[in-house]
Amino acid sequence: MPATVLILSASLAAIRKHLNLADEEASNDLLLAYVESAERWIDGYLGTDIHVSPPDPRRRQAVLMLVAHWFGCREGVSPERLATIPFGIYDLLSGLKARVTGYVPEGQQ
Repeated sequence: MPATVLILSASLAAIRKHLNLADEEASNDLLLAYVESAERWIDGYLGTDIHVSPPDPRRRQAVLMLVAHWFGCREGVSPERLATIPFGIYDLLSGLKARVTGYVPEGQQ
């Protein structure tokens, strides 16, 4: 598979570069599985559809960060490996998340 194959948010080449991986260090299938999971996690967090147009660079960066996090924590659970989603991902995505407060500006009721 060519390194320029586009995924919904990033290319395999960008993912490998972000993870500092050589071609033989991880299969494309593994990386694609992490990307798909990251994109779906982000959609669930934001309450959006994966096919947002135009794609926001914050969303792409969040995908790369999630893939790196999950790739680094892919071993079995141990006290040293317990980790939650990195806070930076929430910070990146907070500006994209739809706020649900029930507030309706006056005149728009």
